[in-house]
Amino acid sequence: MKYDPKITEADLFPEGWYPGIVNAVNERLTKKDRVPMTVVDLKVYNGGASQDVTDYIVSNLNRHMVRFRALCAAVGADFGSGDVDTMKFMNKDVDVRLGIQHDDEWGDKNVVYSYAKPGTKTATPPATAGIPPEIVFDENDPALKADDIPF
Repeated sequence: MKYDPKITEADLFPEGWYPGIVNAVNERLTKKDRVPMTVVDLKVYNGGASQDVTDYIVSNLNRHMVRFRALCAAVGADFGSGDVDTMKFMNKDVDVRLGIQHDDEWGDKNVVYSYAKPGTKTATPPATAGIPPEIVFDENDPALKADDIPF
C-alpha cells in the first residue's frame, strides 16, 4: 500500500458548532446489554473541509437521550411521542456541536455534544457549507450574464 507518511494524525475540528447533514441512521442493540441504540452518521463541514462523525445514542443513558432530544428538535421530530421514526432523519441538515474525545489507545476523535436546527448555531448556511467557494455561483458574475452561451 502506498501512502503519505506525513499523514499520521487525524484532522480534528476544534470544539464548537458546525453545519452538518445526517447521512445515515441505523437502529440496533448494544452488544453488551442488548439495549436499543441509534447510530447517526454525519458529514460535518468546516469551511471547505468536511469530516465524517458517528454518534452513538443509547436509549437508557440520560446524557445520550438529552442529545437525542436535541437531534429530534433539529430535524422536526416529536421526541415527546416516545417512538420516533429515525429513518426520517436521513439527509436532514443540522447544526452539530463537536468536542474532542482524547484516547491514548485509539487516538483522539471528534464526538457529538449536541444538535440544533440548521443555521441557528453556525454562521455558514448548511446548503453551501460543504461546497468549495469556487463552486458557489455569484449571481452578479458577468460571465453568467453573457449572451454567447452555446446552448
